[in-house]
Amino acid sequence: LRTSARDNKNDGKTGYFWLRQAFSVLDGSQKKVMLSGRVYVDETYVRADPKERKDKPNGKKPKGLSRNLICIVAATDGEACVAFATGRGKPSRLSVGKALLGHIVPGSTIVHDGEKSHSILVERLGLASEVHPTSETRGLPDEKNPMDPVNDLHSLLKAFLRAHGPFARSDLQGWLDLFA
Repeated sequence: LRTSARDNKNDGKTGYFWLRQAFSVLDGSQKKVMLSGRVYVDETYVRADPKERKDKPNGKKPKGLSRNLICIVAATDGEACVAFATGRGKPSRLSVGKALLGHIVPGSTIVHDGEKSHSILVERLGLASEVHPTSETRGLPDEKNPMDPVNDLHSLLKAFLRAHGPFARSDLQGWLDLFA
């Protein structure tokens, strides 16, 4: 935003104001998106704001899916996509349900990695479940990886977020709305 303000010769707060306006317009824009047919679901993560990260009592950084990561649940049917920030660490059935239950047509097939939190989608929507564990798909070329559509989505999402520099994590859902 500082670079944009300098380039456009406007106040440093103008870009932030424009960004807030864009996020305001996009708020709820994913609400009516419905995915059907083969729906690919998976999670990706972004680091929490450095000021909000918590180290272990011994000063070391936690490994794996810690509370220092923000979970993004994403889904695509190849035509449309949705992406929602669901909180810190591993997703729960509740957070996945809240994010995706209103976005998948009942009777569709959910293609996923077997994450336990996805079970709420299968149960509540009567979805067929096609499971491809990470241990099975790791290292496969894209054309042979059954999770490739959602992996591509994650790749594009990460590139999009990186292209926008050190964004405020409090604005993450706005960025996800803009991406979707």
